[in-house]
Amino acid sequence: MKTKEKETRERAHVLWLILAVLIGGMGAAWALAGARTATPERLELEPNAVVGAVPGQDPAERQAELERVVEAGMLTISINATPCGKAGGRVNWLIENPANQGKYIRVEVQRQDTGELVYKTGALKPGTYVEAAEPDTELAAGEYACTAMFYSYELESEEYIGKAAAEITLTIQPEEGAGE
Repeated sequence: MKTKEKETRERAHVLWLILAVLIGGMGAAWALAGARTATPERLELEPNAVVGAVPGQDPAERQAELERVVEAGMLTISINATPCGKAGGRVNWLIENPANQGKYIRVEVQRQDTGELVYKTGALKPGTYVEAAEPDTELAAGEYACTAMFYSYELESEEYIGKAAAEITLTIQPEEGAGE
């Protein structure tokens, strides 16, 4: 049975992981954008440019379209940064696809030392989560550095959009009665 303190600590780990991934993603996007953009030696203004917005375009519609484009390119990931479970039992993954995500996700957890697939979900609809599940592979008691890879897909077409990753530490405890 979990204590409130442990639940609070787990939630804090998940929130810190989400924050770290978002900050890391923004930094990576900024770096990639800067690496792809060549700076001209001399900036020249366009002589045919007209001041103002293009006639016939509603600013509210334009803003809504920009927000849809930004939303489509964003991926919110949520997983327990320190999942744990007993050998042969369930692990508290706490993998969530937030209700406001607007896309399917699926998650694969791999060991960093061997590349072995430890666990994978099926597609998660927005507003669903996996609280706990057994790993897909048998693991001995111990700590495992893992990478959780989140894959996102369009809701209507189920077309692949992109991926994001998070590092987690999986702890497997000995089975009840083992080694006693």
